[in-house]
Amino acid sequence: MYQWLGRPLPLEGVAEDIAWGEGGDDIERLLADFEKVRDEQVQLLARFDDLAWNSTRETIWGSVTLLWVVSKTYQHTAEHTGDILRIALFWDSWL
Repeated sequence: MYQWLGRPLPLEGVAEDIAWGEGGDDIERLLADFEKVRDEQVQLLARFDDLAWNSTRETIWGSVTLLWVVSKTYQHTAEHTGDILRIALFWDSWL
């Protein structure tokens, strides 16, 4: 989202290295960091007009619109939330 506000293209893998680097097994820290990033993204939504939503930038996923990036972020979050909830719901049967 920051690319549409003038920041450079992030280097692929940098965020993953930070997220899973030192302390990556501290679930409370990971959840707090995740919540902070998602809150920041929600705050950014109001900064974009129709032109920005439909403008294309070169990203780690190729040339896509801001609408695509935000939709992908939401889809990715929903996918992992589903994975985690599936484990939680069926934990007893997996033991």
